[in-house]
Amino acid sequence: MPGNQDPATPWPSPYVLARRHRGPNRFIAPGLGRNCLAASTSAHHGEGSRHARSPEQRSTGRTPNGELAPRRIRRLGVDFHRRGEILDEQLDVWRQVWTTSPVAFHGRHYDFEDVWVEPKATRPGGPVLWFGGSTVHDAVARRLAKYGSGFNPLGRPSDQELRALDDALAAEGRSRAEIEMVGGIRGRFVDANSVASLDEALEGVREQLANGYSSICFRPSMFTDDRDGVKNVCERVVGFLSGNARYLTRVV
Repeated sequence: MPGNQDPATPWPSPYVLARRHRGPNRFIAPGLGRNCLAASTSAHHGEGSRHARSPEQRSTGRTPNGELAPRRIRRLGVDFHRRGEILDEQLDVWRQVWTTSPVAFHGRHYDFEDVWVEPKATRPGGPVLWFGGSTVHDAVARRLAKYGSGFNPLGRPSDQELRALDDALAAEGRSRAEIEMVGGIRGRFVDANSVASLDEALEGVREQLANGYSSICFRPSMFTDDRDGVKNVCERVVGFLSGNARYLTRVV
């Protein structure tokens, strides 16, 4: 996310890292975010589905995949204004190849016959997909209702946005009760060089927990610039959430 790190920060492949990290227990899980979806929008239909499925298998179904406005696709040679319709087709492809083989698909952007993606995902319906963004526009609500398992807003959604989400879910015969509500620990940077205060950021999570958010995402590098300090940050987060969340399911 812009502003969270120096532009020169190295970004190793999230797919490779997620495969290596299963999480020490059921409470902590790796997550694949908007960078993965940005890359998949420009990828072959089989590659995106395979990359997302492999970490899901290794983590026995605990790796969520997030869709948060993949603005980087301009740099990948894809028309930015077509990103939504490409993603819609790819989500349809993913749903099919994660559940059956072989698959044939004939769309505007993807057209193929007899595609196998094996072995299948751990979850019967395929890997967990989270949808969200800075606003809950129609496309986000529609995709979440049709394909999603979790709602991952960037900030606090308004009552109107939540009603729009409820309407989209109802149109698919679903309700918010079956959707994983995903919150986050967001740090405040006081200057260009200091890390954020973890204690201050954790206080902002209490309201999310009270409102039914059952998964919490955070980035350790917001709160330490020392690789050896990451373990301590994670332990403090898990300790805080364990003592304050009755229904918390995981930390990502």
